[in-house]
Order: sequence, then C-alpha cells, then structure tokens
Amino acid sequence: MAGGLSTIAFLLPEAKLDMAGLARRLRRHSPEATVQLQSSRVSMWWGAWKQTLSLHTDEMTLEEWREIASRHPEDPTWQRVAGAVGLLDVQADEDPDDRYYNEWLLLSEFLSSIPGVLAYDPMLGEWLGQSASGSR
Repeated sequence: MAGGLSTIAFLLPEAKLDMAGLARRLRRHSPEATVQLQSSRVSMWWGAWKQTLSLHTDEMTLEEWREIASRHPEDPTWQRVAGAVGLLDVQADEDPDDRYYNEWLLLSEFLSSIPGVLAYDPMLGEWLGQSASGSR
C-alpha cells in the first residue's frame, strides 16, 4: 500500500464528537504517538510520520458526499452517510515501505469504533472496522 493513506470518517448526529475530545481520546488510545490539537485539526506523529485529521462541516462538502451516497440506494451504510453532519478527512504522509500501515489501520478502526462514526477508505472504496458491518 505505497503512497499516502487516507480515511474519510463520516460523523452522524449521534457521534457528538468535538476535536478537543477527539484529541484526548487519541492520546489515551495511542500513547506512543504525539497528538496535537489545532482548532479544527488534530495531528498525530509516530516519529517523523504524521496523520492529520481535519474536520469539515461545511454544507458544500457534505452535499458532495450526499450525492455520492444517493448512487448507492441499496447500501444501508451509504444511506446513513446522507445524514452526516460532518466528516473527518484523515490524510497521512507518504509511506512507500508500508512501515506505518498498521498505525493508519488502527486509527481507522478506532474511529469506526466511536458510536455514530462511519470510516471509509476512499482508495479501496470500502468501509473500515465496525462501519463495515452496516453494509453487509
């Protein structure tokens, strides 16, 4: 999985997630990482490798994803995306040797374990972790 890894975590109304609370949870979940909160962004470092979680709640971004969700009327997980009130765009540094793939995967699974969060891998077009159970 060479290259930068990414995840889209859709926030449903029941997620009740703010960035300060997310940063606290990430510090507890990944004590080996350095976690920094910057307004609507949380950055995590493992040495020099970084993942950045950016919060998007603007209507234009949400509308784009609602349109994509409408193309999957048979998939209950995509139908839940239509009700999202925000999303976290998770971008990671390049990782050509897959050295940090497990850190990316653990973060994606952690996000999907939060009630009201649906984690999606846009590169593979697949739901991640517990989010996948709703689309089976």
